[in-house]
Amino acid sequence: MNILWLITARSGSQGIPDKNIRCIENVPLIVWKAMVAKGIGGTVWVSTDSEKYADIARSHGVEVPFIRPEHLATSTASSVDVCLHAMEYASAQGLSFDALGLLEPTSPFVRKSSILAAVDKLEKTPQAEAIVAVRESHPNTLFIQPEGMYLEQVASNIASLANVARQAFKTEVTPSGGFYITRWNSFLESKTFYTSQTLQHMVDPYEGIEIDRKQDLLWCEFLVQQQITSLQSVLNS
Repeated sequence: MNILWLITARSGSQGIPDKNIRCIENVPLIVWKAMVAKGIGGTVWVSTDSEKYADIARSHGVEVPFIRPEHLATSTASSVDVCLHAMEYASAQGLSFDALGLLEPTSPFVRKSSILAAVDKLEKTPQAEAIVAVRESHPNTLFIQPEGMYLEQVASNIASLANVARQAFKTEVTPSGGFYITRWNSFLESKTFYTSQTLQHMVDPYEGIEIDRKQDLLWCEFLVQQQITSLQSVLNS
C-alpha cells in the first residue's frame, strides 16, 4: 500500500506545554514518530501550526509541506478535519495514496513491527476499511459507572458476579492512540477511523502508553532510564 503517514503536532497543549516536542533520549517526540514511519516506508508528513515545530521536524529530515491553518490548531479541532486538510492538500498537489496513517507523537513506544503487522492485516482483509491500535482495558467495565454519591451500579455488578474469578472476565480493549490507518477513499466517504469495518490491532502495555499528563511523561522517561524500552528497540523490534 502506498501510505501517507501524517504526524499531527499541535503546539497548544496545556497539560504538558509543548508536549509534542518534549524529548526522550534527547529526541523530540515528533521525531521519534517520524523515524518509525520512515522505517516503514511511504510518505511522511508533519502537520503542525507551529513554525518552531516545523523547523525541528525539518532539521531531522522530515517533510512539513504546509503550516496548519489557525482553525485547525485549536483544542476543539478534530483529528478528522486535520487529516482531511492534509488529504486535500495532497490531492491538490496531484499526489495519490492508497491509505492514510495517523501517527500521534504522544504514543512513542509503538514499535515499527506492530505498525507493519497492522498494515499487513489491513491489506489482507479487503472488506476492512481501517485498522486502529488497541490495548487491553483496565479495569473491566463491570467496575466503572458514572460519577455520583454512591457506587450503586458497581455494587450491583459486583453482587451479580457471585464467586466468579477475575481470570474469567472477558478481555476488553480500548483504543490506545498508537496508530490509525484507513483506506484513503473509505475515509473520504465516512470521515471517521471508526466504522463497523474497522479492525483492531492489539499492542502491548508499553506500546499502549499515551502521554496526556505529566505523570505519563515521567513514566516514559523512567522506562527508558531503566532500559525497558528505547528508541532503538521501537525501530528494530
